[in-house]
Amino acid sequence: MIMDNDSAKVRESVLPTCKKVLGFQPLQVYWNGYLIDAVFRGGKNHSSHSDTVIESLIHIIKRIRKEYRKDVPILVLADAGFYDEDNFKALEDLNIAYISRRKSV
Repeated sequence: MIMDNDSAKVRESVLPTCKKVLGFQPLQVYWNGYLIDAVFRGGKNHSSHSDTVIESLIHIIKRIRKEYRKDVPILVLADAGFYDEDNFKALEDLNIAYISRRKSV
């Protein structure tokens, strides 16, 4: 989701997005339709920018396992923007199942 901030009178850390607006490219994590985590990033940052995705998932997974149980099965569904070997390796290291697909070429 791109957040357009072109018309704001005060803006901080906004950068041009792929949609050519000054705004943010937030990372959002949903669970059962609820937004459970969001990280606001500058507009030029791609879906898998830096280690934000991995760090966010590690935080959430640790919390789930602490509050529920250590062996609870977790499945991550990700769109093509998160199709990245580093993400897959991190999820495998955490014993997390995942489904993702890349865009057709």
